[in-house]
Amino acid sequence: MVYRKFMPSLALRPYIECFYLWQQPTPTAPLLVRSPPTGYAALVFNLGETYETGLETVHWDRTPRVFLTGQATQGYHLRVTNSLDIVGVVFRPTGLYHLLRQPMRGLTDRRVDASLVMGPRIMELWKQLGECPDVAHRMALLDQVLQQQLLTLPLAWDAVDGIVDEIISCHGLASMQHLLADCALSPRQFQRKFQAKVGVSAKFYCKLRRFGHICQYLIRQEVIDWQEVVWMGGYYDQSHFIKDFLAFMKENPTAYYHSPQEVANLLET
Repeated sequence: MVYRKFMPSLALRPYIECFYLWQQPTPTAPLLVRSPPTGYAALVFNLGETYETGLETVHWDRTPRVFLTGQATQGYHLRVTNSLDIVGVVFRPTGLYHLLRQPMRGLTDRRVDASLVMGPRIMELWKQLGECPDVAHRMALLDQVLQQQLLTLPLAWDAVDGIVDEIISCHGLASMQHLLADCALSPRQFQRKFQAKVGVSAKFYCKLRRFGHICQYLIRQEVIDWQEVVWMGGYYDQSHFIKDFLAFMKENPTAYYHSPQEVANLLET
């Protein structure tokens, strides 16, 4: 299994967090991979076989060849039964809005065939990526095409973009009063614009980023001090933390920590 991340060019970094490559040989048995919500959106190219996703491990949906996905509001599973050759673009929270110029709410908790949103040109890019001789050419092609599309559009930056960056930098530990203190928008205007650009409310996005940060922390620790985790996440107490964890992942933090299915534990560089 190969998983690698690649930084975009400087011009794209306000919009794109990273590019990635995931290559996986055909598993001997179905491979179940679990992913917590991350707070980012993505454009994914299945250059080999496709895989399946599901909120529960009962009902599965097969992903399109090329798909767009917005904010995930809870953890989900991936089921891999074939070999994979995937190239993806991880967008910063408002980055995909700047590319599509469409409200992001329609992509929340969904994987939408990209050709239905972006037209037939995206399938031409899928074909070109499959014909690239190596990974470096794939990443260069993605960067070039996205620069052509993103950097030729009229700028649509406003206070929401800056506030999203602040939420990310503080791992979601920010109050609405603090975030709106220097915002020129009224609270109603801000909430409407935030929903359009990100796909969820600002308050919920803070919860997503806080939870995503905690999950990243947990998988990197050999020994866990749960009280420190509660404090780090800004929770009132352990019961508040467990309630949040159950809402996002449908299991308690200890079970999650000891599970071998976490995506970051399975993907090796």
